[in-house]
Amino acid sequence: MQGKATGIFSLVQKRYTSNTEISGLVKGLAPNQKHGLQIHEGPDSTTPGPIFDPFARIHGGPWSVERKVGDLGNLKADEKGEAQFTVSEPFVKLSGPFSVLGRVLVVHEQPDDLGFGRNDESQRTGNVGAVLGAGVITS
Repeated sequence: MQGKATGIFSLVQKRYTSNTEISGLVKGLAPNQKHGLQIHEGPDSTTPGPIFDPFARIHGGPWSVERKVGDLGNLKADEKGEAQFTVSEPFVKLSGPFSVLGRVLVVHEQPDDLGFGRNDESQRTGNVGAVLGAGVITS
């Protein structure tokens, strides 16, 4: 990842029909705050582009029926500004036509409102604000 926040993530998928296990550790966050975590289209970490959304959905939380593939929810930083993240994700794939390889994993400044905000930006991005850190997903 690059930016104000630094971290490392691991994405593991045993087979195409399996969930992708995503885990990571991020440092340099605002202490005791939530920060949105999303997968963006790219092309690189300096230009993350829009949230990865191959099925033209509205923004939602990771458990929402209506959501973009890149909607991963929030990281919760501890008192040192560090956050650990682990999720078993059914829509994120590491192979096939909708693979996230080459996409950009982004940590944002603000919490993701998961599409519950009362404005258009909530439906697009979850009102997550600026990019704190980003990194290209590679194999």
